[in-house]
Amino acid sequence: MKTIYVNQVGYKTIGEKKAYLNFESNGVLLKDEKGNEVINLKAVKCDPDDISGESIYSLDFSEIEKEGRYKITADGVESVRFQISEKVNDKLLKDLCKCYYYLRCG
Repeated sequence: MKTIYVNQVGYKTIGEKKAYLNFESNGVLLKDEKGNEVINLKAVKCDPDDISGESIYSLDFSEIEKEGRYKITADGVESVRFQISEKVNDKLLKDLCKCYYYLRCG
């Protein structure tokens, strides 16, 4: 099954942003939440995964620093939507603290 793997929590505005494909594609697009094409991405072949034997292709879109919600599309396959934001980890931290609060002893 063709899949696009992204960080579902999201990416910080400044820093490395990578996604991965388990299939070869020449037409990989990063799209904003309105469906507008932001950038055409080049898939670079990585070493095969040792455990699954799958061929993996990496996508680097670190140059995108504009905050917003995005998705990656390739050959009719879409990634889940993800966010680029300076505060991308804030909700995760809040949710983890709430989880630990409810799981505490006593």
